[in-house]
Amino acid sequence: MSKAKLKKTLAALSKEEIAEMVVELYERRKDAREYLDYWAEPDSDKELERRKAMARKLFMTSSGTPRRLPTATALKKVVNDFATICFEPDKILDLMTSIGSDYISWLKIKNKMTAYAAIEKWLTECRNYMERASLESRYELKIENLWKDFEDIKQQQPRKTGRRGWGWHRVLMIVMLLTFTASALFSPAICHAAPPRNGNGKIEYDNGDVYKGHFKNGKRSGKGKLTCADGRVFEGEWANDDLRHGKLTYKTMGTYEGYFRDLKLDGYGVRKYPDKRRVEGTWKADNRHGIIKETDKKGKQSTSLYLNGIKTDYKVADKGDRLGIDLSHYQENVVWQELFLHGDQAPDYRLSGDKRKSVRPVEFVIIKATEGGDHADRLFLQHRDNAERHNLRKGFYHFYNTTASATANARNYITNVSLDKRDLPPILDIEKDNVPVDSLRKWLDLVERHYGRKPMIYTNERYYKKYVEGTRLAKYPLWYSRFGQRDVHRGADILQFTDQGRIEGVKNHAVDINLLRKPGLLK
Repeated sequence: MSKAKLKKTLAALSKEEIAEMVVELYERRKDAREYLDYWAEPDSDKELERRKAMARKLFMTSSGTPRRLPTATALKKVVNDFATICFEPDKILDLMTSIGSDYISWLKIKNKMTAYAAIEKWLTECRNYMERASLESRYELKIENLWKDFEDIKQQQPRKTGRRGWGWHRVLMIVMLLTFTASALFSPAICHAAPPRNGNGKIEYDNGDVYKGHFKNGKRSGKGKLTCADGRVFEGEWANDDLRHGKLTYKTMGTYEGYFRDLKLDGYGVRKYPDKRRVEGTWKADNRHGIIKETDKKGKQSTSLYLNGIKTDYKVADKGDRLGIDLSHYQENVVWQELFLHGDQAPDYRLSGDKRKSVRPVEFVIIKATEGGDHADRLFLQHRDNAERHNLRKGFYHFYNTTASATANARNYITNVSLDKRDLPPILDIEKDNVPVDSLRKWLDLVERHYGRKPMIYTNERYYKKYVEGTRLAKYPLWYSRFGQRDVHRGADILQFTDQGRIEGVKNHAVDINLLRKPGLLK
């Protein structure tokens, strides 16, 4: 019966007749009972585990004895039946990779060449589904390890049976084995050798990984290269035994260049695939997390919001002034991958598209660095390093304090702050009436002479009109604070228009939100 005819038949039935038919299906058909049970009380995790168990029974008996290799049709039915009631791509791929693992477990016991083609085809389908569903960040390593296990088994061909004897090749192997054993007993083994305390060296680990590079106080620190037993290669700048920034080359899945934590993709990075696909954005514990720019095989580009490896349906707004925030010790727990603004939380921020389903990324941060003659903000270095890790443009401001001289104020800033060419110019925060204008000019002159860049002044509307407007201070770039209005002082380079902003990623604390009016400041 066609779907159209079925719909016509059902439309002619009364509610009582439909209910009677559903009850009859439930009682007579096992497959219908499974679907109805699921829709009555959906639990995709429980259903996923049940499907995994069903697939496992096709490979092994309850005692662990391997059965005949199940047909691809039977295995696909398990996946398709699950996909009919569960629409979560990550769980469907989880089931597919679990079946791939069952394939490998079966092959380890049987090792039949006739099964190689079927397993290779299944793993290829897993990889293709992963790419279609954009789940690389969560499953590519798992699938790559399945491929590695499969290749290892293929290399272990079944031994040929026949007459055994002491051929010359067996004698040679025994001699080589004895020689190796003797050398292992009477000379230090590399895999257990301690790394050099300082300087360049090499260490081999028991799991087969090999590190070559620089050490400091017995830990990997400086430039180095780690070659893993599974074929991955990490190289770059190490610190305190962990790779901070560098390049990861996969065995078959391309490269990643960017930031790491615990040898996992964490921070800003660029992922390149052999088929010319490109993924750029922020990562968290190997998952795409935050604003991600993607380029497909044909060169088409798109920007999306990912959370824990899952692509959301939020539109990323890309029109209007660039959005920024300023941070100090008041903002302690910042989730840097989640620095974006929801459109429905602040409809006056000119987000394009449906404000309820759009986000606007934070593109720059201005960090409090110093105050007075000897104080540095306690989170200054942490905020600076995290901004760099997540590819955010940054600026640093100094709060002028009259308890120290202009020279001491300037020296404090210069000692603590180093700028690169991508940073905003030095910033002087002036808000108090009792600061002599000559002292401010001296700070500005000293700082400009040191950095070779004209500093910026941050101040509010009242102070600007009283002390800056119409004076020599007006020649400096201006970061202007006027809450509640966006369209004031169009001459300002940066406008701070609220101190009550709510940014995803800065929990339980309001932040100041800024708009960059002069894009030339961030070249």
